[in-house]
Amino acid sequence: MSSKETIRRIIKEETNFMRIIMRRFPPERLDSEFQDSLNYISKMFLKNYKANPRKLTKEEFKFMVIRDLIDGLELRRILPTDIQWLEEVEKSLSEHFKDRISSMYNVLKK
Repeated sequence: MSSKETIRRIIKEETNFMRIIMRRFPPERLDSEFQDSLNYISKMFLKNYKANPRKLTKEEFKFMVIRDLIDGLELRRILPTDIQWLEEVEKSLSEHFKDRISSMYNVLKK
């Protein structure tokens, strides 16, 4: 592999936020933190919104779970401060956990 290819690969890896997160957190911790966030927001959905999807859409529910996860992992402390990363991290985590979030939302709204 040439030097240019190596540099490109490293740059690509360093801008892939899911890889950065996976390197810093063992899968068990990431899963545990996600489950804590999902449970916390689920309880809030039941208590504050009476599980009414008209009051809290699936997208809003997902956003709240992911934002709580970001706070729980303290990603603001470990990710670079010189780049805009929040939207990309939200998108990456949302994609990674989309099935579990959707499944929980569908169960709660019944």
